Amino acid sequence: MKLKTLAIAIAAVAVSAPAMTMAAEKSNEVNTPTTTFNVNGDVGIRYQDINGVDAFQSAGSNITFSASETRGGITYFGQADFDFTNGGNFVADDLRVGVKGAFGEIVGGDTDNGCDATDIGGSNEVWLTHTQGGCAGSDVNNLTYKRSIGPAAFAISHNVNTETNALGVSGKVGKFGVSLGYEDLGDTTSNSGSFCQTDAQVVLDRDGNEFCIDGSNLSPGTSRRATRGGNTVLGITGGIGPFAIGFRANKQNDVKAKHGINFLYSRNGHNFYGGGQTSSQGEKDKSLGYKRVMGNSDFIIEAEDTGSDTNYVIGMRHRF
Repeated sequence: MKLKTLAIAIAAVAVSAPAMTMAAEKSNEVNTPTTTFNVNGDVGIRYQDINGVDAFQSAGSNITFSASETRGGITYFGQADFDFTNGGNFVADDLRVGVKGAFGEIVGGDTDNGCDATDIGGSNEVWLTHTQGGCAGSDVNNLTYKRSIGPAAFAISHNVNTETNALGVSGKVGKFGVSLGYEDLGDTTSNSGSFCQTDAQVVLDRDGNEFCIDGSNLSPGTSRRATRGGNTVLGITGGIGPFAIGFRANKQNDVKAKHGINFLYSRNGHNFYGGGQTSSQGEKDKSLGYKRVMGNSDFIIEAEDTGSDTNYVIGMRHRF
C-alpha cells in the first residue's frame, strides 16, 4: 500500500502546527519571535591522480543559506545549498523547508528519506569515501517526518515523485549505536538508453539506476532503470576514547549484499581514517587518509586501492 495516508498525516501535523503555536503563545505572557539567518559553507581545492589522470579540481565547495523563525516553541525553517562546479558554475542544490517542535520535525524538498535520516555507521572519509552498504533511495522530492525519544530516533518518508516510501530507526544497544532502515525502491522499468551487454558488470547508483562498467570505468548514459524492489540497511557504530569504528551493510532484492567498514582516530586536530568495502559484484577496495584540522582549515591526504588502480588526492578545504 502506498503511503498516501502518510503524506496526509504529515500534512495534518503541518496544518495543525500554527494552532499549536497560537496555543503556546496564549500560555506565555510575553512571546517574542526569534528570527535567525546564517550563511556558511566551504571552499575546497584538491590535486588528484585518479585512474591515471592528473587534475586540479573543486572539492565539495559550496555555500549554504539558512533561515528560521521560532514562535511559541515551534520553529519554521528553510535552507538552500549552492555548489561550485569545476567550471565555475553555481548550481542550486538541496532546497528544503520544514517545521519542528515537541511533535518532531517535518521536512519537505531535497532532504534525506526515512532510511537516510536515521542511518549510522557510514564512512569518516573526506573525498575518497566508502559508500557501500547504505541507503539507496533518492534524497530529492521527499516529505519526511522525524522524531527523537530519548536515545532512540525514527523517521518515515514519502517521495512524491516516485511514489516510494522509506522508514528507519536508530538507538543504542549497550555501548553501540545501531540503525535499521527499509526503502521501497519502486518498480519503474524504463527502456530508455542502451542496455548493458550480457556479460557486462552492472552497478546501481544512489537513485537505483543501473550503469554498465567498461573495464574500470563507469559509463553513464548507457544505462537502464531496472525493477529494484526493496532495500534493507543495517548500521553499527562504536568507539573508545579517540577511536571510532563503523559498519554498514545493505541488501536489495535479487542483489548480493554490500558492506563497508571504516575507522577513525582523532586527537588534537590529527585525524587518521580509512576502511574497506565490498560491492554486490564482489569488488573490493580500501583507503587510508589523514586530515589535519587547524582552525577552520583542513589539510587532507588520501589514497585508495580499487584493486585495478591506486588513486591519490591531496588538498585543502576552508570552512566559513
